Amino acid sequence: LGLQIDDLYMITPYWCRKAELLNDSKWLDRAIDESLHYFDYLWDKEDKLMHPLWLKKRKGPYGLYWGRGNGWYIMAVTDLLTYIPDDHPKRNEVLEDYRAFIAGIIQRQGKDGHWRQILDRPETYAETSCSGMFTYCILKGVNEKWLDSSFLEAGKKGWQGLLTTVNDQFEITGVCPPSDISEDPSYYLKGRAP
Repeated sequence: LGLQIDDLYMITPYWCRKAELLNDSKWLDRAIDESLHYFDYLWDKEDKLMHPLWLKKRKGPYGLYWGRGNGWYIMAVTDLLTYIPDDHPKRNEVLEDYRAFIAGIIQRQGKDGHWRQILDRPETYAETSCSGMFTYCILKGVNEKWLDSSFLEAGKKGWQGLLTTVNDQFEITGVCPPSDISEDPSYYLKGRAP
């Protein structure tokens, strides 16, 4: 079939923990190679966002820039970086992908601190789950020194935006229901309204 962006989060953390549990670096190497593979196929250099799907039959990307899908990708890479030793030969390559993604996603952050359901369409609604994932990954990067302190402002802005999504019953609002992948904006905006 191809590569689906959110699948990276379903496999990479597992392999990292398996490598640690079994004390077998082949699983960490597998997680690293998979993350680099996803970036090579799904990253759009011009838009600086990740496509949600790469179809083998089509030999190319498919779908709109889905917020939560991009969130799952960067969560996987952020988790992966916590397991890669500083002297690993591919650590810098993973860090480069992580930094490129963060620099790109910050460009899409709204004035309210949120990111949108369709990331390159600022008129679409603010989506809380991807906003939370991006905020976490930015702040984690600053804390771990993977990013310099200039990124802290975007992280704080994201956090302040997230605080506005908690209602008086202490529930987080603005989260879209489970999503598939589509090239039809109405799928995300009508069928997957929060």
